[in-house]
Amino acid sequence: MNKDMFWLNNPMILIDSKKITHIWPNNKMNDTEKLNSLVRLLFILTISFYFIFGNITYIYSGILSIGIICFYYFFLLKETKVEAHEGFETNKKKNKKVTFAKVSNKNPMNNLLVTDYTGNTNKKPAPNAYESNIVEEINKQTKSFIKNNNDGNTEIDKRLFKDLGDNYMFEDSMQRFISNPNTVNPNDQEGFAKFCYGDMVSTKEGNKFAAGRYAPRYTNY
Repeated sequence: MNKDMFWLNNPMILIDSKKITHIWPNNKMNDTEKLNSLVRLLFILTISFYFIFGNITYIYSGILSIGIICFYYFFLLKETKVEAHEGFETNKKKNKKVTFAKVSNKNPMNNLLVTDYTGNTNKKPAPNAYESNIVEEINKQTKSFIKNNNDGNTEIDKRLFKDLGDNYMFEDSMQRFISNPNTVNPNDQEGFAKFCYGDMVSTKEGNKFAAGRYAPRYTNY
């Protein structure tokens, strides 16, 4: 059965052999399945309390609770769902796990170096430099880079990064350095082309709409 089908559209879902034990929502269920499981639970509790206590108030409470769930589904939940329209694509993309390169004192910004074309042919992308923990690590590795390249001066860190003012000037100077748009090797030429041109049509592909732009009567206004 369809996981997105609400029980009012097919009441047999409530007693389906594969789902009858689903009486408590969990993280593996979608929103509709969670509501269906709550309705099952309410039916069980309502009938049980009525037969145990013999009070019809439990029937009214169960009906009211189920009515609230139905109201939530039809007037709140369904309106928040984004449906794909004909001829258009939704912006929903599959989450892909990306492994980033480690921030090092040799190349704190993880930009693509000339030596990477031969010595690091499968370079991983740079981490997001706008995240606070990454910014902190980049600054830390940059300071380490400065120390390593001035190893003859053992007290250079005390001279450059002694107090709050020194560290403020250091962080201000770091604003001039960024991670380039492309930090991987090889670069994503296909992705860059799609970013630049997208679905732009051209006459060479035989597109009639594109060819129509060369007609004498065609105007941009």
